[in-house]
Amino acid sequence: MRLFLCGQDLSFFDVGLLDGQTFQTRRRFEVAPEAYLSTIDGFLKEVHILPQNLSGLVVVTGPGSFTAIRISLTIANTLHFVFDLPLFVMDNPDHLQPQELIATQKSLQPLDSAAFAEPQYGRPAQITTPRHGDKLLDS
Repeated sequence: MRLFLCGQDLSFFDVGLLDGQTFQTRRRFEVAPEAYLSTIDGFLKEVHILPQNLSGLVVVTGPGSFTAIRISLTIANTLHFVFDLPLFVMDNPDHLQPQELIATQKSLQPLDSAAFAEPQYGRPAQITTPRHGDKLLDS
């Protein structure tokens, strides 16, 4: 079973288990990105699977919320590294539902074992200018 992670939105997070290209189980959690890790932990406990017993990870790289994407990719990259799990990445520019997204994938190829998932933001970062009195430090 491969763990599926999709954090493209600040208000919900999709987690599931894939057998090939079929979801054995999937849930949408209404949680903020700060709760993604504990959500994954609770989901895996609920389905009685240890991370080291997964056959791989599938993570959606974006586009979407910068915070949601950064956190979901950080978790996926960490699990990939710590448990030496194959990592599969896909983007979702049309914000398809997980079942539709998986159905569009012909065949996913894992990243090289030393590679990491990189975010696909879809637009430039919206960086604000310093407030009055704040100073930028020179390096």
